[in-house]
Amino acid sequence: MGMPRKLPQDTARYDTDVPRNRAEARKILESSVSPDKRAPGTVYFVDTQRLGYAERAVILIDQLKEIYIDGQA
Repeated sequence: MGMPRKLPQDTARYDTDVPRNRAEARKILESSVSPDKRAPGTVYFVDTQRLGYAERAVILIDQLKEIYIDGQA
């Protein structure tokens, strides 16, 4: 189950074009990060009720690598 197809179109500033979004993020961050100069980051989460936040944090960390941010949980 995911987001209904119509919801992203109705949500302000939400775009389903992932490659374009990542390129835009890299452009925004290019003054401070690059493939050779990556930014560190930490993702904090609390998963006391086993809601899957740990898995989501891992996915987020993987996606941040695409814009030159090295995350850890």
